[in-house]
Amino acid sequence: MSVPEQVPYKEYRATGSNNSFEITFYLPDPKDLVVMVNKEIPLVGAYSIVGDSVVFSTPPNEGDLVELTRDTQLDRETNFKSYDNSFRPETINFDLDKIWLVLQESNLVDAKILARLKQEIEWRRTHDFNYDELAQVREKQIFDALKGYADTLYSATDPNVFAGVIAGVVFARDGKSIQAHLEEIADQFAEERQYLDEQLGLKVGASDVYPKDQTYTQEEVNNLISPKADLDYVNDTFSSFAGGRKAYTTLALAQADQSTLTANTVVDVTNDPDPTKNGTYQWNGTTLTKSAYDPLTQAKTYVHTALINYDQLTGELSNFGLVRGYIQSGGLDANTSTDTHKRTDYISVNAGDVIELRSNDYLYNHAFYDENKVFISSPNNWLTTSSKFTAAQKGFVRLAFKRVDTGLINQTVCDWAVIQSNDVTFVKQRKHIADKLISTNHLSDDISERLISRNIEVNEFEKFVGNIDSLTGLNGGVTSTNVHRTDFIKVNVGDKFMLTNSQYLYCPFWYDENQDFISSTGTWSTAEITVTQAGYVKFTTKQSNNGAEINNLPNINWIKLTSLEGAFVRNSIDISDQIIKPSHLSIETLALVGSGGAASQWLGKKWLTLGDSITARGWYQPHVVSELGLASYVNFGVGGTTLARKTTSDTTAMSVRYEGMDATADLITVWGGVNDFGYSYGSNTGTVLGIMGDTSIDTVYGALKTIIEGLITKYPLAKIAFIITPPVSSGMGMRSPNAKGFRLEQYCQAVREVCEYYSIPYLDLYKQSGINEKNINIMTSNVSGTAPDGLHPSALAMERIAKKMSAFLRDL
Repeated sequence: MSVPEQVPYKEYRATGSNNSFEITFYLPDPKDLVVMVNKEIPLVGAYSIVGDSVVFSTPPNEGDLVELTRDTQLDRETNFKSYDNSFRPETINFDLDKIWLVLQESNLVDAKILARLKQEIEWRRTHDFNYDELAQVREKQIFDALKGYADTLYSATDPNVFAGVIAGVVFARDGKSIQAHLEEIADQFAEERQYLDEQLGLKVGASDVYPKDQTYTQEEVNNLISPKADLDYVNDTFSSFAGGRKAYTTLALAQADQSTLTANTVVDVTNDPDPTKNGTYQWNGTTLTKSAYDPLTQAKTYVHTALINYDQLTGELSNFGLVRGYIQSGGLDANTSTDTHKRTDYISVNAGDVIELRSNDYLYNHAFYDENKVFISSPNNWLTTSSKFTAAQKGFVRLAFKRVDTGLINQTVCDWAVIQSNDVTFVKQRKHIADKLISTNHLSDDISERLISRNIEVNEFEKFVGNIDSLTGLNGGVTSTNVHRTDFIKVNVGDKFMLTNSQYLYCPFWYDENQDFISSTGTWSTAEITVTQAGYVKFTTKQSNNGAEINNLPNINWIKLTSLEGAFVRNSIDISDQIIKPSHLSIETLALVGSGGAASQWLGKKWLTLGDSITARGWYQPHVVSELGLASYVNFGVGGTTLARKTTSDTTAMSVRYEGMDATADLITVWGGVNDFGYSYGSNTGTVLGIMGDTSIDTVYGALKTIIEGLITKYPLAKIAFIITPPVSSGMGMRSPNAKGFRLEQYCQAVREVCEYYSIPYLDLYKQSGINEKNINIMTSNVSGTAPDGLHPSALAMERIAKKMSAFLRDL
């Protein structure tokens, strides 16, 4: 029969549950099959061959390497005769097939031999020159002095003594003759050659089949190493690493579809009617697990902790924002399914600050951290009002609470605990707060007499996902048209509302002074609205084209309130927690606190982030937005993608995807390259590096040229910057070349060279991130933050990287 061209080798990574592994190559005789688990042959009876599969009695452990190889035995039992009908086609074909099978296996052996030779050469090249240079210099000085002295004596006896001397009478520094050294070198070479022949003789006679004096070109080595596989084999292998990121509007839809997802797929739930179900999940093949990282919550609580060090007053800090959960041993977060426990974010404290509980209805626990938010200590006990805690040094504290009666904590702000400090920071004067910021709905009724009445305009309101029922005035769920709403806004007769952006619509819902619903037309409008009754109003709003861009905006700034009886805040203590953001401050104040013109450059601007899974996680963008006062960012990160195309049909490469980004932008950053070095680590070879001057997007140099020139053309007024990817772990190939022979450093160097050619600024995290092999387990993590992965910067690393990015972008 015909023998198909194929590689008689297949490897699998065990899942821990699967015990059957398919034999994908032609195997006429089961006794020729070699099965290995982690490079070792299993015990007899550990597996059996059932049809075209190897079936283990006990599934191999998760992550075990299972290898199937054909090793055809060169025996021949047939003896053809002319009189007994033994010379038959099927018998001849069987013998001829064995020759072809052995030739296929020889190619595989040859590739293994050459690969091991290459490793041996690299190892020897590295170690053979590892000498003590200082010792060599000293030895040479001594040898030269002795040789000069001896030469002088010899020349005095016979001026022609050096005209011709055989090797046997010329001596080296160690006292041996040159002839002796030459003989030792020859013997050593013979021993090493014999050792290599023995080690590389994977099959009987292999060292005789391949001539020892034959040399190979680089092209011949690459061709032999590259496996030859049919299209189905390549497609099957590639599909096993498809993965990626998927989004669903509700958790129920994601759970219904989870069985069709590839393991390690990132799942985003965006618009579930239950807001607690929105967020990022990871599907590991069996379980859909929600990430504990919530960028929105961290962005909100960051406002509370980022106090402005401007005017120093003596006072107390209170009214801390709360989220569900408590603090466990080691200062780590612990989540709860209900509101029985709540905790604060990091609160800045100084040495001598006192934490005090002032309500007998609650118990509290505290955790103290240094200035880098590294955990120091915690009592790990629930304390009462009789227990106070004094900070021993400057740093941060977090508080956790539960009720004495074990009931639910319905409040979102804690007013039953305080921090007594001699160094509390407030914005003391109104001139340090940007105009048209604080509306009366942020203030309590008992301070109204201390307000300065005047006409004001308010054009920014907090944004919430969902609509409002026009019959009941109750908050509704998520809609397919991307509807958002405001909270209650206090109004007086004569106040006016209008839209400042023609791309949006709005609808008012009216309430009395007790916030009881009055009425709503339930129709979308663009007209100016005049208030006819004092009380409260809430608005629903959406884009006129039902677009999704509204989802990425932090607040509603297209509805303007003009109030005839508005008010500014006279004292900072009248402002509720978590109201003031860096973008709310006047340029004068920003300059006083150290941001100044650099922050004002990006105030209210739009940022596009193009990248791979490091960008897709969205872990650095909120920090940078908060630091620079950006109005919004759009995340164009896609996991597993590269700068250059992996194949001619690849549409996920950044050199292709940039064309589909938003039409407008003020700032664009590109972060990529690590997947070009080795996408799906260990299963693919990386993209082609290329050379400077390449124009094809099938090489990294060509892809960088295409991205930069394309972005400049598409966004002529925007500022563009690149982020060079940080180091990875040794297990991810930090110090090793990929299958194409290139190292991660060479891909990073390509970004440097092309950016410098076009005068595009870049932040070099490969050299300046502070991530290295000693801290890689802390500075990288999986998407859930539960374990290091050697590749993706962790939440802690991203906080530090975001500070570097903010400083870098300020001066862009």
